[in-house]
Amino acid sequence: MIPVAIAPPIEINAMTMTIEVRISNGTGTPNSAASSSSTTATAPRTGSSDSKGAGAGKKTTGKKKAGEAREGSARLGGARQGSARLGRARQGSAWPGGARRGPAVLGEARRLLDEMRAKGVAPNVITFNAAISACEKGGQWEKALEVFGGMLEARVKPDIITFNALISACEKGGQWERALALLGDMEAAGVARDTYTYSAAIIACGKARQWRQALELLEEMKRSGIEPEVITYNAAISACATGSKWGHALFLLGDMDAKHIGMSTITFSTAISACAACAKWEQALALLRWMASRCVERNTISFNAAISTCG
Repeated sequence: MIPVAIAPPIEINAMTMTIEVRISNGTGTPNSAASSSSTTATAPRTGSSDSKGAGAGKKTTGKKKAGEAREGSARLGGARQGSARLGRARQGSAWPGGARRGPAVLGEARRLLDEMRAKGVAPNVITFNAAISACEKGGQWEKALEVFGGMLEARVKPDIITFNALISACEKGGQWERALALLGDMEAAGVARDTYTYSAAIIACGKARQWRQALELLEEMKRSGIEPEVITYNAAISACATGSKWGHALFLLGDMDAKHIGMSTITFSTAISACAACAKWEQALALLRWMASRCVERNTISFNAAISTCG
């Protein structure tokens, strides 16, 4: 277990792994239970002589409003349909000619590389990086490594963009061991790692339920002098969630809070999911309250994860 300093407003009992959330009212003391008051509005009475005329007027107004409502609903439906079409268009535009033609586009990129060599035009690091990035975006990790092999054969020195694209390709392909091997290749090549490098490698480990390896990478990142960002912590907490290590996820939250790293909806939702995996409903509900105290948006995923712990 990684020792992490926990700062208010969250306290974690090391023995029972329970959370206490304290919300300050601005004076340094916890808020007392807020008393709620309700007011009852009384509708004005109308005379009996005007009741028929008022009723007729209400019917006419009601019909008009109903017509407007139906028209507004039709417009809303059209807007939603247009939004759906726009989403599909954007998804298709991820690759020229549509997502289904990804392999064909990759083949074209390789053909252009071969044509460059045939014409005596030497590809440089930018050329190879573009080809590797194309493979990464197309989910073709094997092709990305193949292009990387050609890059080394051409004696073109890879840079951080090269390795980040390769590690991301392996992450998307579920190849966490290859991602770690590339980290070693970076060190051998004298290429410095950055936040994106570690985050992609941690995500790769998390997807493979290698939570221990993910946390070791996080610690290695800190030792190397690279400060983790919210995306890195989110990846590490997600790795803990997939490994049902809810306690580790809470310690990472405490670490983020102590370092004043802004926690997002994804951060809390992932930690709540880690608690849900172990049926820790008290901790999950405490996290949900903590989100509210930090004015972090609580979405459907957050509430669903918390509710699932109460089942």
